[in-house]
Amino acid sequence: EAGVKLISLRENSSTQVAEALKWVIANKTKYNIVAVNFTDFAGWSKASGISIKASLNTLESMNVYASAPSGNSGSKGGVSAYAGEAVVGSVNKSDGISGFTNRGPGLDFLAPAEKITLPYYDVGSKKAIYVDVADGTSWAAPQIAGAAALLRQINPNFTNGQITSILTQSASQRYDSSTSRSYARLNLYG
Repeated sequence: EAGVKLISLRENSSTQVAEALKWVIANKTKYNIVAVNFTDFAGWSKASGISIKASLNTLESMNVYASAPSGNSGSKGGVSAYAGEAVVGSVNKSDGISGFTNRGPGLDFLAPAEKITLPYYDVGSKKAIYVDVADGTSWAAPQIAGAAALLRQINPNFTNGQITSILTQSASQRYDSSTSRSYARLNLYG
């Protein structure tokens, strides 16, 4: 069967991120999970951080590609990662690196995530989905997980390293004078 199915797991803390990743591990085969994107809004906590890191190591050994946002404070001193996930920042509609994107060592990719249109559901009023505009690296990171899923459709045996290599080699490079570094901007058609 062609196509990709998405599974959404809601989390509001590092503990819940750890639980969600454990669910992914337990259900990887049942749902043929090939890529995961996660956001840890709460940041590192010792017990949960150790569990998240262990789960990401397990997912790596299961050949599940993981991505996460770099953060939105505009830091230029580098980004933190748990254990091998692709860390993703944002570019704007002019393809410049978004000012809010955390960057520096550890930033793997860039993808559009400034003033993007996205579906939104008003939980309070339980009204139908409407369109809103948003900024944030949390909207960039899922694009890398999606690209990994597309590559796995081409060849399910691609390793995570091969997927990173393909995405990096096909990317457009964006130079950032504030960090004197170039970053790989997702180019899906490349």
